[in-house]
Amino acid sequence: FIVSFSANTRALFPDVVAEQLDEAFNIGFPIGALVTSPFTSLLLRRYRKRPEIYFSIALLGINLFGICTLIVHPLPQLLGAVLFGPTRTLLWACYFHFLAQPG
Repeated sequence: FIVSFSANTRALFPDVVAEQLDEAFNIGFPIGALVTSPFTSLLLRRYRKRPEIYFSIALLGINLFGICTLIVHPLPQLLGAVLFGPTRTLLWACYFHFLAQPG
């Protein structure tokens, strides 16, 4: 996704806008993931036995990210770039947490 995001922004927007979006993604992805990790941990700890709750929250974030990336305008693309790290972190954490549950 990282390479395709950069290529898509360069195809859709002028070079200046594409550079700004690319930079926002390159900074927002790791920082967003890092900031989301403690909240994800608290969420999974609180709703340990309620996968429908934590997967619903992850699904909401993923759908919001998907909608943002489908809109061909710089502002939603920026929001999608910033949401990628948190949504990916949340989804993978929920997935592995669910797999680790007994029974």
